[in-house]
Amino acid sequence: MADVIIPPVPDGIANPQNLYNDAYQDLDPLPWNDLEFQDSLLWLAENQPFTISQWYATYNSSPETSALGQTNFTSVLPNLETYEVDVRNVKIYPSSVLYTLSCVAGNPLDVVPQYPGYDARHPKKGYPIGPPLLIQPWPPRVLYSDILPGQYVVGETYTEADGDRYTKVNYQVPGKGYRTAWEKTYEV
Repeated sequence: MADVIIPPVPDGIANPQNLYNDAYQDLDPLPWNDLEFQDSLLWLAENQPFTISQWYATYNSSPETSALGQTNFTSVLPNLETYEVDVRNVKIYPSSVLYTLSCVAGNPLDVVPQYPGYDARHPKKGYPIGPPLLIQPWPPRVLYSDILPGQYVVGETYTEADGDRYTKVNYQVPGKGYRTAWEKTYEV
């Protein structure tokens, strides 16, 4: 963890010793000076810039529940959209907060679905591998054209019926940026 500077407790924080206040009583208290929490806040701001317009907690009037809810903050993104963030998510699920803030800011992260059975429910259509590139960037390795660029992400593999396996790669074209191609990484 990089050096984390703990800022002064801002206005709107009811209990700096426990940002959960009366909520989330099954969790250990979350103090304002918790290094992991502060590091997560910093990490979020580095990966999706935002400012915090206010910190707050709301009171619950129901007699069956706790009186003071968890601490939240209002994030203001570069596109001036706002999003309310629960401190528990910053502490426990910072990557989901980053994903949400990025989407609200109009910069959705490029994610690859990972759940079991995804490929069976969303089969890729078409054969993605074209002829060898006319100009090979990495001789003697042979790269093949990517004829379905939106179907696969870099690093994914395609296995042919005979068992030959190709991996999608990025390569640089001087003065023109990056392109994608396929490289045979396993041959039966």
